[in-house]
Amino acid sequence: MHQLQLFIGNWQSDEKAAAQARYLTALLLCTLLLIGFSAGVFGWRPLVLALIAGVAGSAVELVFSCVRKKPVTGGAFVYGLALSLLVPPTMPWWIILLAAIAGTVFSKEVFGGAKNAIFNPALIGAAMILFSYPASTAGASMGNLNAIEGGVAWENGIWMLLGCLAIQILAAPSSLFIYVPMVIFPWLLTTYVIPDQKLPLEGNLQLIFSEDCFLLAGVLLAVDPGNTPRRWPGKIIYGIIVGILSILMRCFAKYPFTMVFAILIADCVAPSLDMLFAPKAKEEAAK
Repeated sequence: MHQLQLFIGNWQSDEKAAAQARYLTALLLCTLLLIGFSAGVFGWRPLVLALIAGVAGSAVELVFSCVRKKPVTGGAFVYGLALSLLVPPTMPWWIILLAAIAGTVFSKEVFGGAKNAIFNPALIGAAMILFSYPASTAGASMGNLNAIEGGVAWENGIWMLLGCLAIQILAAPSSLFIYVPMVIFPWLLTTYVIPDQKLPLEGNLQLIFSEDCFLLAGVLLAVDPGNTPRRWPGKIIYGIIVGILSILMRCFAKYPFTMVFAILIADCVAPSLDMLFAPKAKEEAAK
């Protein structure tokens, strides 16, 4: 029985590592596509911010890897690219530099590295920017498509994000357990529960999802296997939490990046969801 438990633990660890590798590959492809599109809309600054954030995160990861004598995974570079998409291209370069460093350090390195990470580095970096330099978060970006001048750019941005959604689903079909409730519950709340006078943008979900990093953070960062539950019942509950919190904070809170904070709060619940459903999985494997 002890050997069987060790086998199950190793299998789960290998499964998580493989899922994380697929996710990072898909995230890298998505971020490169979106950065290229952003450069076409905003000019050269998105490329500079992406390079600064990616290099800063990689440098932190390299330092900690040398101290711990562990290999570099390269995930910090990809998360840095994702962070650069969450903010406006007009943001000063030194702010994105500090955010990438803080996100990498305080999301995973202080917890022992990638395998022990609790939060997504890009989300922690975005939260650091909001609380430290809130004025710098205003403006058009891939996370705030409604502020882009020109309907063609807005429409193309939506299609780009939906294409990234397809990439993430192909990389991990189980992400649908998170995506589906994350969309359904905001729709139910805005349609049947929340009063019309409390809804932003006259309750137009198409506009609500295309600003405040709703679609961007939801597509790219809400399904990170390193922070989300492993079992499908936990994933469904996780998606419900993200969906409900994102729309409630969007309607009743006074700060931006509500999807970012909804995911971070759900990340705090993910370990408990794993503990709730893991014993049943072990019992099934032992039979």
